[in-house]
Amino acid sequence: MSRFRFIIPLFAALLTACAGGAEKRVRSEPPVQYQRYAGPLLPEIPFSRLSHWDEAGPGEIVVWTRVGRAYLLRLEQPCWALEHSVMLRIGARTGRVRPGVDHVEAGTERCRIRSIQQLDLDRLEADRAAARRPVMRE
Repeated sequence: MSRFRFIIPLFAALLTACAGGAEKRVRSEPPVQYQRYAGPLLPEIPFSRLSHWDEAGPGEIVVWTRVGRAYLLRLEQPCWALEHSVMLRIGARTGRVRPGVDHVEAGTERCRIRSIQQLDLDRLEADRAAARRPVMRE
């Protein structure tokens, strides 16, 4: 019986890893208008792990799947648990995330992904850097 004590936590850890969970939530200051940096709609994206995430607006989140790669996910409806959630999971069984098929989980709420767009992080960072530069006045 003591042997089974270790199997349950191991099984729970494997399920969490497969679901692509991340606890790192980014809170950008000032808030970023991610929609300005979104590219064309994508039919699917490769997915193995979730690095961190940020809530972009009602029914929208941004997920970083690795350094320098982020996507805007629009959900079919607002996912109210996102507002207070620290942990987020993406339910993707095939190593690919597909709109209309896969979902995000926040708390006990599951929200289906409606669309996916890659973000232009180079442009976003350039705009942030420009905003930090002091304005010269004559």
